[in-house]
Amino acid sequence: MNSTLRFALILLVLWAGIFVLHAPFSSWFEHRLHECMLAFSSDREEQSWISHLSCSAYDIVYKWAWLLTIAASLLGALAMTIAFRRAAG
Repeated sequence: MNSTLRFALILLVLWAGIFVLHAPFSSWFEHRLHECMLAFSSDREEQSWISHLSCSAYDIVYKWAWLLTIAASLLGALAMTIAFRRAAG
């Protein structure tokens, strides 16, 4: 097995792992983000800057998780295409 094909298979395993792990974390982050938004929509005075920062962090992590998943998918597809073309000819 040449090194390019081995690299593509490693990326395929990582890519599958990202998708397997992304679903539960994504739903947890989405649930937590929804809770944060409900807490801020209730217009309570006791909302501190820490809870606002926490909600902002959940929002940022949730968006970056989607972007990283898409980027990993594209990189994995590109690497596998290159590897299989090199292996074929």
